[in-house]
Amino acid sequence: MGTHAHLRWLFRVVTAIMISLGASSAMAALDETSPVDRRGFALEYNPAALAIGRFSGNAEALLAPHSALTFSLAGDARNSAYLRGVYPEVGYRYYSGRGINGFFATASIVGGAFAYHTNGLANPEWVNTYLIGAALDVGYQYQFNFGLQIGAGVGAQLQYSRKRQYEIYQSDFTPLAELLADSGLRPRGLLWVGYAF
Repeated sequence: MGTHAHLRWLFRVVTAIMISLGASSAMAALDETSPVDRRGFALEYNPAALAIGRFSGNAEALLAPHSALTFSLAGDARNSAYLRGVYPEVGYRYYSGRGINGFFATASIVGGAFAYHTNGLANPEWVNTYLIGAALDVGYQYQFNFGLQIGAGVGAQLQYSRKRQYEIYQSDFTPLAELLADSGLRPRGLLWVGYAF
């Protein structure tokens, strides 16, 4: 099964999960007894992204009990010698808690518009391209009564990149940069801190 077939399969799984979980959670009512359950919006910062040379943040909006819409935006550091771009992501997250707290499972669609540096051509250059994909994550988010929250998780991302495979990179192009830019199945690690309103 090729990359395109894997992407089609993963998109179908993501869509099915989003529809089924969204429909089931919309039947419940919010528990008004807990301030954690009543908070319906959060902004978050992802310090783990710095490990791969990116800045990243999230927003979450509670749609119904247990159900949240997530949006993330990441960008490469401006002084990156390998990749420069922005990477949006939108998804559906199901929480074990009635608010944006507890164990969670997330299905999301990812994208990216970026440039990478080549060194195997007659004239080395920055080449503009894009990637698309889908991801599945699981994890846990704890929210304090005063609004601070901490979340962590793991997952996998299947992506297709328009990067031209035959090009030779500059000699110090790292395996990590190649992992981020190439097509294929990629591991994901999640870690964030934020505040819920």
